Amino acid sequence: MRVMSSHLGPFQACTPNTVAKQIKRTYAYLKRRCPNLPVIAIREPMIDADYVGNGYGVPTRAGSQAYHLMHTREGITLDPTYSTKTFAAALDYCRRHQADRGPVLFWNTYNSVDLSGQAKQVDYRILPESLQGFIKQKSVDF
Repeated sequence: MRVMSSHLGPFQACTPNTVAKQIKRTYAYLKRRCPNLPVIAIREPMIDADYVGNGYGVPTRAGSQAYHLMHTREGITLDPTYSTKTFAAALDYCRRHQADRGPVLFWNTYNSVDLSGQAKQVDYRILPESLQGFIKQKSVDF
């Protein structure tokens, strides 16, 4: 989900090309730390710009609703613009694809602040069992 412009001046910021590069870098990082990670085909991502609203840094009504839902139901505070716009998009996706049985991942990166100290304090046993094995198997150091 694009929550900002595709370009910052002449530079690509959020295009299929830049997102694909980030996906490949993330997969390579995970593969180095967990060699038995399955091989996956990385296709060109589709980017949805329907949630940008009035622009970069400007909250949207759907985002505000998503913020309150996440905070009320899960106790998780999203940032008031970028994560809320993305979570609003994820909620809409789930509503449109209710018949799909596969999991939907909402990866809340929070921001660029190093959160590794906080991550080390989280008890991995509260995660779904499918993720617990990965955490036990490899100590991920971001």
